[in-house]
Amino acid sequence: MLTESRRIVPLEEGTLERSGRIDADGLVAAVSYGGGDPELDVVAVVQHERLDYQHAPGRKAKYLESTMLAEADTVRDIIATEVRRALR
Repeated sequence: MLTESRRIVPLEEGTLERSGRIDADGLVAAVSYGGGDPELDVVAVVQHERLDYQHAPGRKAKYLESTMLAEADTVRDIIATEVRRALR
C-alpha cells in the first residue's frame, strides 16, 4: 500500500510523499501520510479529499483510497496469511 500510494500521492516538494509511513502493532497496521506533524497531517487529509485540486501528471487525490481498492486482493491475502500465522 505504501509503495503504490507513493506513486500517486500529490507531489510538489516531496514532503507529503516522504511523510508516508506504516504503523503496525500485532494484527493492526495502518498506512498514513503526515507523520504526526499537525500541519502536514492537515495537508495530507486535504490533498486526499479535495477532488478539485490540480496535481502533477500521474498524481491525484484519494491516493490511499484508490490504492486500497486497486490492491484489495493483495491486502486481503496478506491479512489472511497473518491471521493464519497468528492462529498457529
